[in-house]
Amino acid sequence: MRTQSRNVAALRKYLRRSSKGDKIDAITLAKMPSVDAEGLNDVYIPPAKMYFIQRLAHQRRRLESDMAARKARIISILDGYFPGLRQAFPSLWSPQANVILSSCLNPLAVVRDGEKALDRFLTTTRPKHRKDAVESYMVYVACQAVAIIYERLISAGTINDDFFDTLQEKIGRELRL
Repeated sequence: MRTQSRNVAALRKYLRRSSKGDKIDAITLAKMPSVDAEGLNDVYIPPAKMYFIQRLAHQRRRLESDMAARKARIISILDGYFPGLRQAFPSLWSPQANVILSSCLNPLAVVRDGEKALDRFLTTTRPKHRKDAVESYMVYVACQAVAIIYERLISAGTINDDFFDTLQEKIGRELRL
């Protein structure tokens, strides 16, 4: 049975006890049904299976929230450092996009290697029934546009070669998590 704390406090005062303790609370609660039977409420304790399902649902919400935050971080990094690259993929979370994001985010290296090398690289992750090279072309064009900017930044001494490795590690870590 569950009761309101003010009733317990009133009964405790009634019993004229000056000190509080578990023994006094236990005696007070035991006498509550005879003092205020209508003020008592039944306590519902859900079955263990229901509690387990509630915990799983809570965990799922937390994981979904974490995943959404990580995806938002990846999108922010891409839009800030690689404008146009995200739009080159039909889905940023496709296997082809995942390969690009996790292994070749250096637009200077992509442009240096050429479009055919990029297409061969993406072909390994492309589903067997898709034979078009539109996606690799769009990625290559986006890398060309960004490479122009980064070449100027490197020649000005604003960034160095470690810049792309650091970004690659950061995005790779977010993808793994």
